[in-house]
Amino acid sequence: MAVTRDIVMTCCRDEEDVIETFIRFYLEAGFDAVHIIDNGSRDRTRDIVESLIAEGLDVTFEVDDRVGYERYLTTWFRTIGERLLARWLFFLDCDEFILFPCPAKQYLDRLPEGTNRLRVQQKEVYPSPSSAVASGKGDFLLSRRIERHFNDTTKDYVRFHPEARVYGGKHRIDIPGPRTVRATDIFIRHYKYRTPEQAAQKERNRCTVQRIYSDPDLTSISAFGLERARDWIEYCRAAAARNEWRSSFDADAAEDHEMADWAVAFLNRTRNGSRLSKEKER
Repeated sequence: MAVTRDIVMTCCRDEEDVIETFIRFYLEAGFDAVHIIDNGSRDRTRDIVESLIAEGLDVTFEVDDRVGYERYLTTWFRTIGERLLARWLFFLDCDEFILFPCPAKQYLDRLPEGTNRLRVQQKEVYPSPSSAVASGKGDFLLSRRIERHFNDTTKDYVRFHPEARVYGGKHRIDIPGPRTVRATDIFIRHYKYRTPEQAAQKERNRCTVQRIYSDPDLTSISAFGLERARDWIEYCRAAAARNEWRSSFDADAAEDHEMADWAVAFLNRTRNGSRLSKEKER
């Protein structure tokens, strides 16, 4: 009998404000399970994931504290895909949210026959002004401020293959015999920054990791070549030094109601579910 488990996996570090929403979002979207790799969190990320597992959600979890996580993307992808018997394996960052027009398994089943790689465009979602003051659990999904046009980022999601090769950022995943569909009815909403504190920590973490990469590392992991990878690292260092993340809180933006309107009911359901679980434990 063919394997039909469709899995989401992510690697995260210091994502306590987003990780529970990420897990609940993709389970509600219709994926069979979510796998989390914690890469050295010093906040409550691990505790939150463990509490969701204790609640009975279809979540698996491991810790890999090695710095320079992008060097291990391919190994993780192959290992988790085989361990969890994946059909489709969506390797996402935990600040990337895709709103499917129907249950995810149904969506994947409806792709043209033979499709084994889905290429998806991205837009940045900018924080609501209130995010500069406080942000409740999952409230970042309520922002209606979005990039006006698709940026130049695409991400690949593939049917699991044990010979897959995953490049940095998951901008490209190579598999034998690729048959690629470029999605036109879904896209990634990227909630890169949620609060000033989270944004500053994210950039510190990014710069710490990037400092350890050698040229051979960059050649191996970059989907865009060594020179572009070097340029990107220099840009990130300069942007972090200028606290450039602050511009996201007042960026020129378009109005996007689809996710925000959907999220109102989703957040009510997940919060009520959490309260009910806690009451049962008592």
